[in-house]
Amino acid sequence: MEEVAAPTRRFSALETTSGLPDDSREADDKQAERRLRELRASVKAARAVVSTNPGLAETLARDWQKAARFYGRFEITEAQFHHGARDALGEGADNPLEQSGSQAAGVPPTCPGE
Repeated sequence: MEEVAAPTRRFSALETTSGLPDDSREADDKQAERRLRELRASVKAARAVVSTNPGLAETLARDWQKAARFYGRFEITEAQFHHGARDALGEGADNPLEQSGSQAAGVPPTCPGE
């Protein structure tokens, strides 16, 4: 039986894949996991500092400038300190501030000083 030669063509990587190698996706996933671990470690360290320094929790609640410096030093937010680091960063459904009791009850948020 005779084989008929068909024209062959080489396809580029961009034509056969998304253009990103699998290693790149894996690296991005690993980097996101590493960032989340580092964030959780920062939250844990900040909580340890507060628990070992009597009166610091009251100071943070009373003085917003000291609180801002404290949370900034650990590169976390106040919500992350109180509620922990979440898996899905930035999702509204996972935002502890949107899940608070006043929000769930339909009470509009208030601004300090109003």
